[in-house]
Amino acid sequence: MLVAMWIVLIVLVAWLALTELPAGWDGHRPLPYLIALTPFLWIPFTALAIVGVCLHDWPFTICAAVMLIASLMRQSAYWLNDIKAPNTAAALARRLAARKARAAGKTDAASRPRKSHPDRGQFRVLTLNCRYGRADAEQIIALVRDEDVAVLALQELSGDLVARLKAAGLDALLPYHELGEALPTDNGGFNGVWMRVEPSASTPTGVPIPAADVPTMTIPFSSTRDITFAAAHPKSPMRGCRDWSAGIIGLRALIRHPKDEPREKYPTLAAIDAANRAAATAATKDDSHDDSFTQAGISARSATADRAARHGHAGHAGHAGHAGHAGDAVDTANAADTAAAAAAQTPEHETINVVMGDFNASIAHPSFRKLLAAGFHDAALTDARGLHPTYPRWLKWPRIVLDHVLFTDYLTASDVRAIEVHGTDHLALAATLTIIDHPTPLNAGAGETWPDSLPPLARERARDHIRAAQQDGSDAD
Repeated sequence: MLVAMWIVLIVLVAWLALTELPAGWDGHRPLPYLIALTPFLWIPFTALAIVGVCLHDWPFTICAAVMLIASLMRQSAYWLNDIKAPNTAAALARRLAARKARAAGKTDAASRPRKSHPDRGQFRVLTLNCRYGRADAEQIIALVRDEDVAVLALQELSGDLVARLKAAGLDALLPYHELGEALPTDNGGFNGVWMRVEPSASTPTGVPIPAADVPTMTIPFSSTRDITFAAAHPKSPMRGCRDWSAGIIGLRALIRHPKDEPREKYPTLAAIDAANRAAATAATKDDSHDDSFTQAGISARSATADRAARHGHAGHAGHAGHAGHAGDAVDTANAADTAAAAAAQTPEHETINVVMGDFNASIAHPSFRKLLAAGFHDAALTDARGLHPTYPRWLKWPRIVLDHVLFTDYLTASDVRAIEVHGTDHLALAATLTIIDHPTPLNAGAGETWPDSLPPLARERARDHIRAAQQDGSDAD
């Protein structure tokens, strides 16, 4: 019996170790399903520890107890993350006040405190998977009204549900919307975003992933800061494990500078503009200028645009036949310096990204943690008031966390709640997002122990183009 117990323990340890695979390696059947169940491994580990105590096998008991603690470590982030945050006492006081306000306003909808103040940078958001468009439209409208929702993200929409929502009065509450295009490849339906504030820009496809379109809507908050809201629904593993993983990690493309990659890999708009100005100046001064120097100016798409121009000057000054071009090179380098200096004095426009939806993943999945490591924060982890499992709706336990509200820096989350909606197999997830004046503290459990092994996505392909242009410039020199 003891040998059998050790075998079971080793199998469970290997099962738990699947959560530490490299991002992308979990995109193979049946790994997404096995990893999704790892939050419940504390149950067999507890049983084995108890059996070990009864048999007085202390080495086995210690091993089982250690693995029990290990199985609970990542889930503890949903309770312990806030201990590391500043002003914990103040945050607790705000939560207690909000709880009392909710209790006082339960019977009178008119007296309930407002949860959304877009003009002050506070948004109540709600996301729901509508299960092939079968969700109760009237209940969704009631949730939008009762929760004072300013931004609504829905997945697995159908044309019929959109019509029912409109007939029920959604346009009166949230008059602006953007819908993804309905395609045969959609995973259960298309996505949509509704909001109370008029957007400055919107698109049905904010980022290309192998799943339903990701509609986005952007609103300006200040002269240097915008907020973009997106609805996403990566494919479930049953529709293709590779597409499931690629869809989750592909949402990193919403962030201009992923935190887990060196910032210098991505050129700023100011640097690209300076390089283009330098190239245009060179072409204007001498129409017969060598293509090599012009290419060197155009290829200066990194943060060191002036260095490429200076290299072009040095290469030409070394040849007597090109001596007349030396003055052009100096003028070009000076133009690049001037443009870069002017850009440095102007603060770069910043976009805060919020993406909501059914991600078909939790922090146990390496692919999802890769998305967090790029710079997204999970509202439930930031709020740190416990798990908010959202699937399946018809079971009180066990439920798993599949739906998320994610956001980048300079936002914080509070009052995260999972709410039942009839007609669908998911719970709705609501959260209050508030703009803050400092970067959001990092998520617990968002780190990654292995390097990224996923094939290049849109962001990586763009970086490859930049590197190719830089290489062309070096060859021209």
